[in-house]
Amino acid sequence: MLLEMTSNPCPAGAQTGMVTTADGVRLRSASWVPQGPQRGTILMLQGRAEFIEKYFETIARFLDWGFAVICFDWRGQGGSDRLLEDPMKGHIDAFEDYQKDLQAIRAYYAHLLEQPVLAFAHSMGGMILLRALKASPNLTKAAVMTAPMLDIQLLRQQSWLKTVISTCCLIGMKNHYPPLHRSQSPFTMKFERNPLTRNRSRFERNQMILRTRPDLALGMPTLGWLKEAMRAIDDLPQVITSLQQSGPRHVLVIAPQQDRVTASEATRSFCAALDHVELVEINEIEHEVLMEHDAVRAQFWSAVEEKILPLF
Repeated sequence: MLLEMTSNPCPAGAQTGMVTTADGVRLRSASWVPQGPQRGTILMLQGRAEFIEKYFETIARFLDWGFAVICFDWRGQGGSDRLLEDPMKGHIDAFEDYQKDLQAIRAYYAHLLEQPVLAFAHSMGGMILLRALKASPNLTKAAVMTAPMLDIQLLRQQSWLKTVISTCCLIGMKNHYPPLHRSQSPFTMKFERNPLTRNRSRFERNQMILRTRPDLALGMPTLGWLKEAMRAIDDLPQVITSLQQSGPRHVLVIAPQQDRVTASEATRSFCAALDHVELVEINEIEHEVLMEHDAVRAQFWSAVEEKILPLF
């Protein structure tokens, strides 16, 4: 179920399974427990188009720190059920459906979640986590988010696209790619043009995973996914109001200063609005903080060790 390669070893002791949601979607999942005493559980919430194997390196570090780890693929991506006939289309019918995934995972791994929970969320996973915290403020003791998807840079820069997306969905095109979109196959993406990482070795490692397991790959989002993401972004002020009143008291956000995927300005505004959220910005990196050079990853781990680890 999990792909292991010499360049990307799977941490020992993985327990894998398929978790079925309330609406019948099967989610690929995996869990690990540390060899020594357990200080808590990491609940990992991936970004769009990601998959469990991408985080083996990070999972190993969490295990070394004494955390159990839960990692899973969201519906419509990775090794979980795809939602459209074309499996390469990144789609969601309603952004709330991701909460069904999270609820199913929490129920399946309830025995691990009895420990103090540290949520780790990247990009889209960050938005899903924030919406979950609005409904369940005690979901986690603390949270770490990297480059959370609080706005999408392209839509922020070219707001007219929002009207195009909404109109296309109204006329029944929600399952389609955006009109005139450029083909961006995950199999042929060039390192020099990628907006995700400046580290060639980790970029090529992730590309090798997809070439070896093409069923894990995902293409561009559909118009429906984009419309639902826009709606979630529009709801963010209500989420912030809720989090001002309740939720984890310790949230660490680590993000690029100039993200080309999510909007850095939105991240700064969000962090400024909440007293218990601390922002660490890193210059001259791309969207995927944990896929960057070792020196960048060291900044991430140092911030987590200083600001979050003492809570567990």
